Parts: sequence; C-alpha cells; structure tokens
Amino acid sequence: MSNLLEFRFFVEPSWMDNYGHMTATRYVTVFDDCSIKLLKFYGLGKDYQQKSNCGFFTVDLRTQFLRELKEGEPLVVTARIVEVGHKKVITYYEMIRQSDNTLAATHAQITVHVDLQTRRSIPMPETARVTLEEALQEHSESPLPGDIFSSMLSEKS
Repeated sequence: MSNLLEFRFFVEPSWMDNYGHMTATRYVTVFDDCSIKLLKFYGLGKDYQQKSNCGFFTVDLRTQFLRELKEGEPLVVTARIVEVGHKKVITYYEMIRQSDNTLAATHAQITVHVDLQTRRSIPMPETARVTLEEALQEHSESPLPGDIFSSMLSEKS
C-alpha cells in the first residue's frame, strides 16, 4: 500500500486541444490543483492563509510530458514531499493513466512560504515545518525515480 497522497481525475472535454489530446496547460493545471490539495491536506490551505496571512508561492516547476491523454481517460496523480526547508518545500507528482497504469507526466515544484502582506519569503512556523518533515519521512519510504529534478534540490533551504 502506498504512503503517498493520491488524487483522481477524468480528462474533461474542455481539456482537449486541436490535436485530440490533453493540452499542455491542463497537465500543469491538474498538477497545480494537486499542489493546493497537498497543502490543504497538511493544514496549510486556505484556513492557514486566513489565520496567518501567510501562504505558499510557486517559484519553480518542471513538467515532463511522457504520454498522450485522451478525453474521458481516468487519471491518478500521486503526490509526495521530497524536501522541506525553513522557507521552502519541494514536491514531486506523477500522473498515471489508469487504463494501462502508464506514467503520462511528471512534475516537480518548489514552493516558498511567504508573508502575504510583505510578499516576501519568511520561515514557516515550527508546527508547519514539523508536519511537513513528518510527511517527508513517510513519503521517503517510496522510491523516487532517477535524477529528474536534482537541479531543484539544494543544500540551502
């Protein structure tokens, strides 16, 4: 049984492009939706934003498109935390076409914790960082793919 978060979708007709497959922007939109759901799952969603006047801004992302997706196909996106710093979180997502369990796309993302008034990065509260570090420990039990986002990982957090 996987210890990663999973989110399920169907490829909607409005997500299609002129070539009859899911448009690139929709892949990124699905991954962004999963990023929001991941933060919410760990108590860092809209409620956190309203109480703390803080949130998370995406500062870097990398998406690899590996397979076409057609209208109506069921998808599952797995989400994991791969690095937690004082101000940032790096997450990694895999989009799987459920009909044949094929990897359709991958996505790595850096988000930075910000003060929404000053619009500057600030350290996360200890409770938020500890929660994310605990999730990181749990997620690290599942193997990561090769080196596809190593350039995003850093010593300085």
